[in-house]
Amino acid sequence: MNKSILIIVAACISFVFAEPKESVLIPDFRRKDVLRARQSFCYAGNGFNDEKLREIKEFRIYPSDDSYYCYTGCFTTETKSIITGEKVFSEQYIKAALYRTFPEKKANSIIAKCKNIKVSKDICDAGKTIHSCFTIQQIVLADFIGYLDSDVI
Repeated sequence: MNKSILIIVAACISFVFAEPKESVLIPDFRRKDVLRARQSFCYAGNGFNDEKLREIKEFRIYPSDDSYYCYTGCFTTETKSIITGEKVFSEQYIKAALYRTFPEKKANSIIAKCKNIKVSKDICDAGKTIHSCFTIQQIVLADFIGYLDSDVI
């Protein structure tokens, strides 16, 4: 068998069975760019936008559709397995978002209560689950994972 085919097969197998990397903290100097990029990525295709975000942040009016939950699920999860579609809670983005407001110890305490929750493969259902976990702690995720032009990141 050709060596290059063996290398490709080995790489594919290692990719499939790879465990997710330990969450790496986003450096302060990159936080704004990374969080803005994540927000733009998660806005795409689910109907959530700046106007809906503004209504949540200013008036606590949530959209009548699932767009907020789909956005939340996108922002706060990562795909663990491409094959199964399994998702896991993403500490990396939540830490970056919460650290801009809370001291590290307080943010870690908030995150610890939600990081082991089982999230659905469906991104919108995952968003509902994660939203609920933070709501129990009186944290409005939209205040931290959504940014308007006037917000300081």
